[in-house]
Amino acid sequence: MDFVPTNIPFQCEALKFDYYPEDYQNIESGYMVLGAIDCINFETIGIRIQGVDPEFTGQINMTKSMEVDSCFPFFRYAILELDTSILSEQLLAGSITFNELTPRFVGDSPYGSISGTFKFDLIDTLTDTLRFTEGRFRFDVPQIF
Repeated sequence: MDFVPTNIPFQCEALKFDYYPEDYQNIESGYMVLGAIDCINFETIGIRIQGVDPEFTGQINMTKSMEVDSCFPFFRYAILELDTSILSEQLLAGSITFNELTPRFVGDSPYGSISGTFKFDLIDTLTDTLRFTEGRFRFDVPQIF
């Protein structure tokens, strides 16, 4: 499936990265979300990961990970004629590779960086299987950890 994140300036930001190295409100430490939105076609892709070690680099098998507590990709798309959206998150297979996870060192230093690749297959109720291949990501990391 082809997916291209698309911004709508001042209305919809296409890229999303959040990482909580420490407990925050009801969020446990080590929670990470990587995501992107096609703001024009109302499609969203993302990967939620629990238990990320801030020094980890390498590959995570999404279905039987030893490196993290859990790793769940998802894809949401709209069916405009029916005024509804479909959330697909039943994982068949997948992996994510972290090439770099560098924090920001101090408040006035440059941002850190996270980058890598991913691929996964999800079961979808309307089209059987959604296959995402050759996915890649790179985000600035504003957190200090």
